[in-house]
Amino acid sequence: MNHRARLAGKRAPLVVTATLACLLLGLVSANVALAQRSKSTPAKPKPAMSAPAKPAAAPKVKGIFEPVNFKEDLRLESVCFLTPELGYASGEAGTIIRTTDGGESWTVQLGGDPQTQLPPVHSLRFIDETHGWAIMGDKKLLRTTDGENWQEYGRSGEGWGCKDYIFTSPTTAVQLLGSDDGNRITYTKDGGLTYQQVNPSCQVGLEINGLRRNVSCRLSTMHFVSPEVGYAVGATESGNGDASLSAIVILKTTDGGGSWVAHAVVENVAKAYESWYYPQQIFFTDENNGVLVLPWSEKFLVTSDGGRTWEGRFFAVRGPFKFADPEVGWSFNIHHGGKDLSFTTNGGKLWTTRPIKFAAEVKAFSLPRRDRGYVVGDHGMVYRYRTVPINYEAPHILDAPLMPGFDSSLDEEAETLATEVAALEDAVESDAGSGGATATDANDDAEESEDADEMTAEADAGSDSKDGGSAEGESDDANEEDGDAAVASGAASDAKGATWSPQRYGTRLQKIQATLASVSAGIPKFQGKLRNLNLIFFGLQILDELTDQGSSAQTALASFRSARDSESARAALAELSQAAQALAATARAAFRGNALKP
Repeated sequence: MNHRARLAGKRAPLVVTATLACLLLGLVSANVALAQRSKSTPAKPKPAMSAPAKPAAAPKVKGIFEPVNFKEDLRLESVCFLTPELGYASGEAGTIIRTTDGGESWTVQLGGDPQTQLPPVHSLRFIDETHGWAIMGDKKLLRTTDGENWQEYGRSGEGWGCKDYIFTSPTTAVQLLGSDDGNRITYTKDGGLTYQQVNPSCQVGLEINGLRRNVSCRLSTMHFVSPEVGYAVGATESGNGDASLSAIVILKTTDGGGSWVAHAVVENVAKAYESWYYPQQIFFTDENNGVLVLPWSEKFLVTSDGGRTWEGRFFAVRGPFKFADPEVGWSFNIHHGGKDLSFTTNGGKLWTTRPIKFAAEVKAFSLPRRDRGYVVGDHGMVYRYRTVPINYEAPHILDAPLMPGFDSSLDEEAETLATEVAALEDAVESDAGSGGATATDANDDAEESEDADEMTAEADAGSDSKDGGSAEGESDDANEEDGDAAVASGAASDAKGATWSPQRYGTRLQKIQATLASVSAGIPKFQGKLRNLNLIFFGLQILDELTDQGSSAQTALASFRSARDSESARAALAELSQAAQALAATARAAFRGNALKP
């Protein structure tokens, strides 16, 4: 080995060692730099694992139509249910049938035999559970005053065909009559024995081809929102002799039908023959909000100012429609098969159509409550709509859309109020029998009333937000403050052995006040969303009673809390008990059999 090779061999370990040293130094430097960067720049957090989405809750109920047929081969062409269980149907062979169990069984009140040669009975109308009317054939007006027995009472039409009629009381009614050469409105105050003509003809002024002309109207239907306020709708002829129509006319009465005025004219919306073959349909959920359907022109209009102006909506309704309450309504295209159900759950702003495979065509329908409806047709067909548990099965049931449930606890809270007042009565009677409550009882009530005060304040706050801080609400607050002071004073004096005072029941009184405040706050909500429109006058009466009974309960409660002797306290408590029981009964009636709700 030469000298150069030996020198290279000696240098090799040194080179390797130096190289390793450089590598180690580089690694150390890199680690130091990384550590410095990690100190100066926070590490980015790892993305959190998103929680899996919770599956939607499975529905617990569903909507169905189920057969509850009349067992005779008769065409049923009118139906009217007053409650979810009590209803009537009528049709061929002079037939009127009645059920009190939602169609499970039917009782024949008139006719019922397919072989009987009697005219059909149609146009059932009721104002309550005992007063009802129907028309047999073209002229005979039938009535019942007990819900069971029918008699001929007067005549309808007076030589003209009766297009529509409505009773606003047992003796007062309005008829809309029509024939090929015109129509008119008549009015009766003796239950239908005699009529007087209200207006000689329906006419409005229109501009046709640049000229002003008076044009006759052909009215088709009516709807009343109260015993005094009602609307009639019709269409006008253009006046050029070709029977084409150019406008829709709305008439209004504010005296129960005794007089009518042209309320609004909606031009350029109607096609020819609108009022002859496809009559307009009109329905108001209150004096401001209404729906107007022009089936032949395929127009669907809504109003929010009492019918003065109308706006178009997407057309999904082609036949008669009815509302159970201000939110939920149904329509069936009876003129074309009648098997498609159109429905709304927001007061008519949006409608959805669903085909239903009924065994026969639908001739008429009734909607006594948002979760209960009935349709009738040929061969004794009656189908009942209701909501049932999701696993419910029965022969021949048909799937149907699920209507929204009740989101008001007004009836339950009114029942709670009656129960709390009854418990207070028992406590007062018990104390009176034992000679009065002990000082310990008074002290306990004084201490517990603090918690009840908080509950009352929350309920009152909710009530004030709904009524806008009305004078009545302020008066109630003042009465409550006076009562609270009396509670504290009464409790202290009782602790010293003073004579019996109603103010020792502070806790009970505060709970009653809180429940009553919640009931009062629930009445406007019920009125706006759930008020019964099936029997319009019944629904209005219920609202008046709820308001009056709530006010009576507030007054009686304030009198009891401020009483200074047992006699006046007992009198006020009796009034409170009566008002609370009446309020509970009225709330139950407001839901028309609310115990049936799912």
